[in-house]
Amino acid sequence: MKHTASRLRAVLAAGGIALGLSMVAASPALAAPTTTVTMTATPEVEAGKAVDVSVALAGTVDAYSYAITVTFDPALLDYVDDSASEGPAGGFDSVEEAAGSVTILHSRLGTSPALAGDLAASLQFMSLAAGDATLTTSVTLVDTVGATTVLADAATAPVTIAAVPVETTPPTTPPTTTPPTSGGDTTSTPTAAPASSNNGDGSLAITGFGAGALAVFAIALLGVGFVALRRRSASAR
Repeated sequence: MKHTASRLRAVLAAGGIALGLSMVAASPALAAPTTTVTMTATPEVEAGKAVDVSVALAGTVDAYSYAITVTFDPALLDYVDDSASEGPAGGFDSVEEAAGSVTILHSRLGTSPALAGDLAASLQFMSLAAGDATLTTSVTLVDTVGATTVLADAATAPVTIAAVPVETTPPTTPPTTTPPTSGGDTTSTPTAAPASSNNGDGSLAITGFGAGALAVFAIALLGVGFVALRRRSASAR
């Protein structure tokens, strides 16, 4: 009985050690890095302005090619041609456009080593109209043996597009007329009299000359009368 109990304890101990070793051996697989995706975009713009978008992949492992797809509302946003950034050196880049989506593709060439670590891509959109737009990205990774990993709807970024403000022209104020004050001076400004003519036949010249001639003529008559009166007086004597 004692030997049996000792053997049982030894079997249990060996089994526990084996289980522990298997868990330790499996732990690296459980701790394998996982690729994460983040996306940022210009949060607020005015219609007609550009929206800058950045997509970051963190923790990639043995990536021989990848595809980053960004979906959007085509009524609010439009991809700007040739705005996508280039991928890492040693690979081939291309961009595929469709209604409401754009895909950035990168593939290694020949003997170029696979990619690992952090990757990034950027692109630009033009805002078309006022509204709330949401950008969504999905990523597909292909390793060196052809295994594919799809990260669907991995990240989103909201964009608020404001309407273009309408400039209004303020109304012009009509000029105000001031009524004439009561008792105001209504005397009109006299106009200058026309200059008198140098002609001696003017009416004023004639009138002045006639008055002087009549006075001289009257004095002459008085003188003649006085002389005649004296002559009569002398004759009477």
